[in-house]
Amino acid sequence: MITITLISIVCIFPPGVKRHHEGTETVPGRRPLGGPARGDHPLSKPDVRILHALRQLSRILDINSRRLARERGVTSVQLFCLNTMVEDGTSTATSIAEKVHLSASTVVGILDRLEGKKFITRQRDADDRRVVRVSLTDEGRHVAVSTPHPVQDLLERKFNGLTRAKANGIALSLESLVNMLDGDKIDGDGPLGGLSDDREEM
Repeated sequence: MITITLISIVCIFPPGVKRHHEGTETVPGRRPLGGPARGDHPLSKPDVRILHALRQLSRILDINSRRLARERGVTSVQLFCLNTMVEDGTSTATSIAEKVHLSASTVVGILDRLEGKKFITRQRDADDRRVVRVSLTDEGRHVAVSTPHPVQDLLERKFNGLTRAKANGIALSLESLVNMLDGDKIDGDGPLGGLSDDREEM
């Protein structure tokens, strides 16, 4: 999922980083990161503009995920997992983790909460007792199909005013940025694996 990968990418700045002038970033006691040369507008550098946009995207994702949890009782990452099970049917924590780009251990925690809400059931495989099969309940399926992700819903409405070529161009640019920053090589079990919105609200 591009949105989850972007959340990891935009967390490269530590909490102490502050905004300087119009869009550049500074650390107290240091010169601005990516500061403009004399006479240049601070947002004229493409890398600074990209970082500025990523931080804004991260904020948008966070706000909408919290609103989803407040209004529908399900978090953004929980909804991603439910939708994965709608598409794939009976699944496992490992296969869900691969689809949503999180570690298997993180997904197990998410499934614990979904099971507590009666949205899923878990049962050991009859042929291999080491494998635990995850299935949607009727209630879980209803939540998944009737709850649009707020950001996806917003994108669909905004994309209605764009040509298919323009919409595809935006998607391709984001996918290219993820690949450029080696987003496909991020290990979900490594340090960045925990920097998703599931840590606070899974």
